[in-house]
Amino acid sequence: MANRLADSTSPYLLQHANNPVEWWPWGEEAFAEARRRDVPILLSVGYSTCYWCHVMERESFENPAIGRLLSDLFVCIKVDREERPDVDDLYMQATLAMRGQGGWPMTCFLEPAELRPFWCGTYFPPEPRGGMPGVPQIAQSISAAWTEHRAEVMQQAAEIAASVAERLRTGPEPKVLSAKAVADAVGMFLKMFDRQHGGFGRAPKFPQTVFLDLLLDARELVGAETRDAVDLALKLSLDKMAIGGIFDQVGGGFHRYSVDAHWTVPHFEKMLYDSALLAMVYAKAAKTYDDLYYRQIVTRTLDFMIREMAQEGGGFSSALDAEVNHREGLNYLWTADEVRSILTGEAGVIAMRAYGLDEGPNFQDPHHSGEAPKRVLRLDERPDRLAARLGVTPEQLATVLGGANVALLRERSKRKQPHLDDKVIAAWNGLAMGAMAAGFALTGEERFLAAGLRAARFVTGEMMSASGEILRSWRGGQATTRGFLEDYAFVTWGLLELAAAGGDATVKLVGAAEALASTARDLFRDQNSGAFFDTRDHQADLFVRPRSTHDGALPSAGSVHLHNLLTLAERTGNDDYAHEAIGLLK
Repeated sequence: MANRLADSTSPYLLQHANNPVEWWPWGEEAFAEARRRDVPILLSVGYSTCYWCHVMERESFENPAIGRLLSDLFVCIKVDREERPDVDDLYMQATLAMRGQGGWPMTCFLEPAELRPFWCGTYFPPEPRGGMPGVPQIAQSISAAWTEHRAEVMQQAAEIAASVAERLRTGPEPKVLSAKAVADAVGMFLKMFDRQHGGFGRAPKFPQTVFLDLLLDARELVGAETRDAVDLALKLSLDKMAIGGIFDQVGGGFHRYSVDAHWTVPHFEKMLYDSALLAMVYAKAAKTYDDLYYRQIVTRTLDFMIREMAQEGGGFSSALDAEVNHREGLNYLWTADEVRSILTGEAGVIAMRAYGLDEGPNFQDPHHSGEAPKRVLRLDERPDRLAARLGVTPEQLATVLGGANVALLRERSKRKQPHLDDKVIAAWNGLAMGAMAAGFALTGEERFLAAGLRAARFVTGEMMSASGEILRSWRGGQATTRGFLEDYAFVTWGLLELAAAGGDATVKLVGAAEALASTARDLFRDQNSGAFFDTRDHQADLFVRPRSTHDGALPSAGSVHLHNLLTLAERTGNDDYAHEAIGLLK
């Protein structure tokens, strides 16, 4: 029997609609039920293309005995983090404060009066394993603590909530944006830079597009010696990602991150925002270094977005799943025999050598160790350097790989495809608009500008309320969830990037951007300090009004909106935008 999630539009919530857990959607009705029963809230946060979310569902949430136990002891709430980034950020901060690390699925227990968390974690198995407690043991211990040690539980909830409030309300001390501040930031990134494999830090390794973007901007502001170090970090990182398995060599676009330090084996889900942000970084680098290979990465990434993520109405879907048939990356993996049957002749031999198929497999599914290993396709070097080793010219190798990719993609499309999360997120579509504008500016390809304009028309049409406010999520003809600062900032930014590309729509795009900036001012700006918050004031379902100032997988909404206001000041000549931007720095 379906639970209360059956009426949702979120693909993630619908995935759990037939669980034996009595799930509730986030909202006052669920809070009131927990207060009536005097039980804690079990909050489970994830998203539809999350691999470990699928695992925890299969192991625990689809287990009837565990489902009954959780429903008896708690009011169980499911949240799609992509629809409610405010809820996700709030409780992720609590998880980080309590555990030192976070991730999804996120598992939190809340006291029902003020929704403050008192115990947090991420994935847990159905029984004790690898040093982790099992879900039933956690549930019974939490319930016992609530019943027998209520005062201590409430004290812990108060302390965690205070810690989260401190993190989200205060932020870092303001600094003068001087040449020294820029140099310090550049120096910090260069210390983190992996000189062997590119990127920053150790495995698992994320693209860190915000770092790369800052280095591209800052290289003109530093001395010659530092600029050489910056160029090394940028080129090595961009090269290694482009040739690695994190880039889909056959179909284009980027996977979410690499599980190893050398970019070979990705975590296979594909997020719209990753490909959009990376396309913009590669476009900027292609111009900076006059690099044809980076230009090709941009083109192939944007073509992937149009081919596999653009919807008929113009909006872009959110993500592609990491797994097929409970096997991570199955759609993207190959054996030498499979490829040999598709690519024939001398060109086939060259392509197989280029993709390392003569070296054997490089991927063994850790969850299905009895299955035969396969290969994630990758290059050992940039094609312009690899060609000589293969005994061909760069032009010949480009032709060979182009033909091989077409043939392999045609064959791959016959396989069972990963699940597509087809909800349209306003903020992420703003990034897609910017990526398409960057692609058009780089290549002059009209299809990129057209795709960006279609997305802009969709968001400013289908995803706007009658009062002119952005609705964050759209699916199946229904737009839901009032937008956050992130939605206003990213969509405004996308509109301004499209306007900068030129054309007949420029004036209309700038006008739409001004309207959104005005609405954002009304909804998110503190009238006393001038600071912008991530959420509206007086939200009863948040125990603190968050104001995030850090960049993560996505840039900070505040920093993006700061750029928007400065761009609007320059384009319109209205200094009020510049004065408004100052409030974002407070």
